[in-house]
Amino acid sequence: MKKDLLHGVPLRESTSILVLKIIILVISSEVVFIAFAITLLLLPSGHPLLRTAILVIASAVQMLIQTMVIVLIFLRWSGKHARFVDKWLIQSEGLFSSKEKVYDLSNIGTMSIKRNMLGRLLQHGTISLGSSVISGYGNEIQLNNIYLPERVHAYIEGYMSKTLSANSVVQYPLSN
Repeated sequence: MKKDLLHGVPLRESTSILVLKIIILVISSEVVFIAFAITLLLLPSGHPLLRTAILVIASAVQMLIQTMVIVLIFLRWSGKHARFVDKWLIQSEGLFSSKEKVYDLSNIGTMSIKRNMLGRLLQHGTISLGSSVISGYGNEIQLNNIYLPERVHAYIEGYMSKTLSANSVVQYPLSN
């Protein structure tokens, strides 16, 4: 039996979103550092060597904080994913201690893809999966910022159509 390309493959937040978060972090950090440096240089008193030493120390602290935050962003990104295994959607979260939620795809009643302008540009979107009437409402599953969400949508639709055709009821006429 041939498996689909998404079967068992982790679905993570788009790497373009990860890179965008890191770029925003670096730019905002640089703006704060430049404002600090300008403020320090514009102060009327103080020895120039002391100002230089303060700037060097502040730059080292900024670099250390940036590195730590980038590592934390990456670890959070890599530890959070979802995957399809047979008739299940499994959402996992965490690297060192993980938490998993397992959803039965046969209970999916509604699907939608939400995109904003950036999502259309970078080809990612949020997929919302709602429970069917049979399994009860209120259990909405969110797959945030997934790259090529149409591919995931098509996978779930394919599974649902296979399930419907396999479970279809054959009706025979009572009389000829």
